[in-house]
Amino acid sequence: MRYRHSDGSFSAFGQGRSEPSGWLTVLSMSTLWSMRPYTFVDRNIIEQGMIFLEKLQDMSTGAFKPVGTLFNNALKGGADDDVSFTCAVVNLLSETYYAATPSLLRPALTYLDAASRREQSLYNYAMLYKTFRLTGNEERANAMHEKLKSLAIDEGGSLHWERRSQPEQKTPFLFSPSAPSAELEITATVLEAMAHGKNSSTVSPEELNNMAKIANWIVGQQNIYGSYRTTSDTVVVLGALCAYGILVYQKDATNKVLLKRADQVLKEFVVDQASRIVLQTEVLPQVPGDYSLDVSGNGCVLVQTGVEFNIPVERESSAFSLSLTTFPENCKDGVAYTVDIQVNASYHGIQNKSNMALMNIPLFSGYSVAYDSQSKLQSQFSKAEVKNNRLFIYFDNMDSDGVSFNVTLEMGPRVENFQERTLILYDYYETDERVSSPMYHPCTSSG
Repeated sequence: MRYRHSDGSFSAFGQGRSEPSGWLTVLSMSTLWSMRPYTFVDRNIIEQGMIFLEKLQDMSTGAFKPVGTLFNNALKGGADDDVSFTCAVVNLLSETYYAATPSLLRPALTYLDAASRREQSLYNYAMLYKTFRLTGNEERANAMHEKLKSLAIDEGGSLHWERRSQPEQKTPFLFSPSAPSAELEITATVLEAMAHGKNSSTVSPEELNNMAKIANWIVGQQNIYGSYRTTSDTVVVLGALCAYGILVYQKDATNKVLLKRADQVLKEFVVDQASRIVLQTEVLPQVPGDYSLDVSGNGCVLVQTGVEFNIPVERESSAFSLSLTTFPENCKDGVAYTVDIQVNASYHGIQNKSNMALMNIPLFSGYSVAYDSQSKLQSQFSKAEVKNNRLFIYFDNMDSDGVSFNVTLEMGPRVENFQERTLILYDYYETDERVSSPMYHPCTSSG
């Protein structure tokens, strides 16, 4: 509720910090409606949100017009942005009991029917497919499915979709690249649409095979924390996997997984009805090392290995430009009671401007952000907060004109032997678009 506006809408940073967002209002309404069976949700909140969305419909066309910012511009449908947003509103209306739903759906579905007969972006095809499946328009759903099949990337054991243009991925050897957020949302949307309304008696072997290949690709993108690139795509992916899981669920599935090193069994994992949603882990005693897995039983089980490492981004190949300056004159007699930092950043990536961008500024040991400095940043940008001795600054977007600002740090406990810190700036949704820059204390030889 911290992000709700007085007109019933929602936004990324709340009233007074960012303008109302049609997209975030749809997502918030869907979440609140889904929560109703489990906890109390004030019906007035849902009503006011739905009224806000109702006012966005253009009655001359039936389309719903998005307002505010869609932070992941990779999912915009270009000139047909109304198409994906109308799909999102129709999907919401189809699951709620809003009084005006019938009168809103009729023109919206007519608009989407016509839109589905024109050339669309990949994301719009996925959204149209899902909407037609939810609303029972099998003829249009089948047409969208055939179009999506023609655009799919089939790699034998996996199936997914990719945009024509996306950031270049810097992939270290031995590791497969992690898919961008947009690809995850598009592919997951298709999977959820395919699984909707199906059961073991109505789904064909070909459909099951394709869904299994899509699910196989999706779970391969999961990180070691169980999530994906962003909160947004993680929510979409989990919804799709739940829909697929319901379809292929086996009541008596049991699996035993043996983790071995040579002939030694290091760990036995048992996945059955009692433990099927329990995360079971084991730390490998030595990396690198040769390990094997023996799996027996029936049903599906997901086994994942993960390793964390850091690869600095080459500044000349980054989508962002970043420079920062600390001032040696802050250091007097070997002590800097305040540290002034000047930051300049801009975007030069594949889009005209970035998605929501996030800057992570680690603070020097013993220092905190000066109150006046943080207050100024909070008034200048959408959000600026300090967590775990790091200053995080959120930008709605960034373009070639860039941003410039100053940060002042104040010394608390006296600390010596300051180490280099690394400032990071990245696109929240296209995380391959990132840059880092070293930051030196003014009392060091490099400062």
